[in-house]
Amino acid sequence: MSKKKKYKNGQFSQPQDWQLNRLREVYLHAQQLQQQGYLNEAERFYREILKQIPDQPDAMHYLGLIYMNKGDDKQAEKYIRQSIRSSGNPVYFSNYGLLLSRRGRHAQAIEQYKKSVELQPVYPEAWYNLGFSYSELGNLTFAEDAYKKAVDCRKDYIKALYGLASVQETLGKLDEARNTIDKLVTINPDSYEAYYTLGMALQFLGGNENIHNTEQYFRKALELSPNSLEIYIALANLYEDGNNIDSALVLYRQVLAIEPDYHDVKIKYANCLVKNDQITEAELEITKILKQNPDNISAQAIMGSIHRIKGDFVKADEISKKILEVDENNGEALISMAYSKKIMSMKDPLIDKLHKIANRKNISLSLYALGKIYNDLGEFDLAFDAYKKANEIKSRKIEYNSKKHSAFIDRVINVFTQDLIRKLQHYGSRSELPVFIVGTPRSGTTLTEQIISSHSKVNGGGELNYVRHLARNGTEAEMASHGYPERILTLLPDDIKNESNYYLEKISVFHRREGTIRITDKMPSNFFYLGYISVLFPHARVIHCKRNPLDTCLSMYFQAFQTGHQYSFDLNNLGHWYKDYIRLMEYWSSILGERILDIEYDDTVNETEKTARKMIEFCGLEWDEKCLEFYNNRRDIRTASMWQARQPIYKTSLERWKRYDQHIGVLKEILEGYY
Repeated sequence: MSKKKKYKNGQFSQPQDWQLNRLREVYLHAQQLQQQGYLNEAERFYREILKQIPDQPDAMHYLGLIYMNKGDDKQAEKYIRQSIRSSGNPVYFSNYGLLLSRRGRHAQAIEQYKKSVELQPVYPEAWYNLGFSYSELGNLTFAEDAYKKAVDCRKDYIKALYGLASVQETLGKLDEARNTIDKLVTINPDSYEAYYTLGMALQFLGGNENIHNTEQYFRKALELSPNSLEIYIALANLYEDGNNIDSALVLYRQVLAIEPDYHDVKIKYANCLVKNDQITEAELEITKILKQNPDNISAQAIMGSIHRIKGDFVKADEISKKILEVDENNGEALISMAYSKKIMSMKDPLIDKLHKIANRKNISLSLYALGKIYNDLGEFDLAFDAYKKANEIKSRKIEYNSKKHSAFIDRVINVFTQDLIRKLQHYGSRSELPVFIVGTPRSGTTLTEQIISSHSKVNGGGELNYVRHLARNGTEAEMASHGYPERILTLLPDDIKNESNYYLEKISVFHRREGTIRITDKMPSNFFYLGYISVLFPHARVIHCKRNPLDTCLSMYFQAFQTGHQYSFDLNNLGHWYKDYIRLMEYWSSILGERILDIEYDDTVNETEKTARKMIEFCGLEWDEKCLEFYNNRRDIRTASMWQARQPIYKTSLERWKRYDQHIGVLKEILEGYY
């Protein structure tokens, strides 16, 4: 009898052989380890099996899956194909399809899934995978049919139900989509797998309540299976989707500490680093990944983003083109190309490709890219429609409560009285090194820093998180009852001295040239902390960037923020947030007076030299003509303004809101009297 016949349907067939009994135990243990994400341990057990039975199909197959998780697709394909030759197990065909699918080879993946369901028609996972690949290729009718077959096989198959709901919604079958969703939300989870999968489904549905419940389901799943790395990853994804990048990074680090070779997590971690403006760290991680697997498309796309941030748009475009040679419908590459150059014609094929991605997957980033293109082309109605759809998708993943935010602003104003600041600032640093540039996002803070940091005695630090970290004492919950702002009431003189020294030590890295006497910190949201800043640095300058409220809000609404800014994806939330910003800045101005210099964006654009001289004088510096050549400043710019800040002054952004007047009624109503 051949060895191939000794093994069938996941069971060893020679119980009289004690070695096979032992190997069965090893195999089951290895599977458990692999499911929980402990790849290296599982690999060791599979190799033990293969030493005893070299062509044992399951061991070969799951070893291939481990290589797949580690990002070594060539080795993964080798072992999976070998397992298929040793056994015609439908699971092997389905998993081979998964490998092909993740490499963008969806047509080939579909062939493998079809073989799988031919061998085993009642195989819900294979039908689900088939539906996913059809969806990726835009064959939504076939995708719907495959998802339905998956649900026929398993009525409570949560992943297939939310995949089906997504496709039905995209096809415009809204009644059917609602019926599918009703089936989803009535499922009562009874295991960690069910909690985990239902959480994934609710995350897909979105909305404040569903997102809140998603986190609770993931937490419950962790209680039932505390060693399951896949749940940690799902929770990290939830935080990432909700723009809570700090929390996502913490979880990804925890997973990588346990499994350093978990390739997919390394990719996600590096992408989060980019979103969190930790560009140097991100580039280091991606370089390591590409050294191991130079053909990895996701890693290449992240490297393209890094080049774009550094201002090398040509290199970013080259990477995108290279990716598209392998996967012509790759969304990341197409989106990158949209932001790396200005599209000059409505006939540009990039527009049609982005539309196909948006229609197929409801990917918000492709819709933001389309909005950018249509705005460049002067097609403002089309642009707003794209931006609105993008924000609707994004807002479903976000939790935000405007009343809680207003209460937070009340607390800041009530705590930071003028008397308290005068009392505590005596213990602060006398240093004049930091210059704080504050305002809302998209209010001109990047342009202001470019001008000032072009001075020979100034270095630009960019958007630094040190003030927020110190003010909150390192806690994640900005509005925690015992965090900021109440924490200032507990600080001792030595605490204030230590925290000011910590900040100065952190920014010392920006002493890039001899003679530097000012370093800019242009984190816009530092306006929340101006009372705290004035305690730590009584002699520091604060430049407040102001812009037309409607222009500012619209520009934020058009921006695909990847971290924070949860208020920005809904015009109603955005308007109320902006009113709270105005309220707080008016309060700071009333108690800090001349320590804050207000700079109007319109003045920077229309009277650039006069405004630049005003800022330089406020910083206590002699005039430097280089400040008028700010667009030649080649420092890294890690914000949404990365392209604009490297161009000479242009005026097309002034009164931009008038082009979109008919679409922003709710915003105008909330901000009436402010613009």
